Amino acid sequence: MIFETKFNVGDDFWVMTNNKPTKFTLDAVYISIKSKGIHISYEAKHRSYDRDAFTFNSYDCYASKEELIKSL
Repeated sequence: MIFETKFNVGDDFWVMTNNKPTKFTLDAVYISIKSKGIHISYEAKHRSYDRDAFTFNSYDCYASKEELIKSL
């Protein structure tokens, strides 16, 4: 099987956190295959947050701040 994701490890992406667009750098990609389909999520750390890592659904992540804002 070959999977294509929107982002690769090391890429920057944007998500909403605390009602603000926030840029993260991708640390890990998780792919889960179940009978209901395939789920892709991304793990990232952010230096401004006192937390080990965040996990995001791939459909909540955007390549640019502008793209994220347009989706709202």
